[in-house]
Amino acid sequence: VLGIVSLVLLCFWPISLPCAVVAFILGLVGLKKPGRGMAIAGVVTGIITFVIMIIFFILIVVGVFTALDLGVNSSLSNYMDNYYSSSFYNYY
Repeated sequence: VLGIVSLVLLCFWPISLPCAVVAFILGLVGLKKPGRGMAIAGVVTGIITFVIMIIFFILIVVGVFTALDLGVNSSLSNYMDNYYSSSFYNYY
């Protein structure tokens, strides 16, 4: 159940991450018992949640560094400089 909760609440990482950790740990503990279906589901959903969170984190970091590398602020200032130096404003 915690593995499913961690997948459903993936956008709320403060809730999802602890649920994924607990689902993974309890899944590993449950693998030693005879009914292993739910234990396997807990381990798998915990791992899937971790992988998706790592991918999201990498995408966010790459996006931030790309935005900083492209110079978003300098692009905006160049646009504003070109806008105000147009011929329309030279007449006034």
